[in-house]
Amino acid sequence: MYKSMKTVVVQNEILAISLFILTCCLLVLFPELSLAGTGGEELQEVVTKTEGMITGNGGKLIALASVIGGVVWSAASGSLKNLIVPVILGMVLGIGPSIVTGGISAII
Repeated sequence: MYKSMKTVVVQNEILAISLFILTCCLLVLFPELSLAGTGGEELQEVVTKTEGMITGNGGKLIALASVIGGVVWSAASGSLKNLIVPVILGMVLGIGPSIVTGGISAII
């Protein structure tokens, strides 16, 4: 009734290999499935709106609140280690979006 653990492992390996071979065959038969669009016009509105929210006043407010919260939390607990995560989060939220959008625009 019960299958041995080795049998189950072998069946999982066979399934994984079969799915990989199926994916390869589909990409050989239909190569257009693997090609990404180069224009990006269909998502430009969403990207612009998201970038505006993150780099605008909302993102700056969240970054500032994170840094202030970290300073207060660190002062209340008397430990500098409580300051590390909120300050890093604030820096990432403050600087990160411009780095990411610059990298994406350089690729496109």
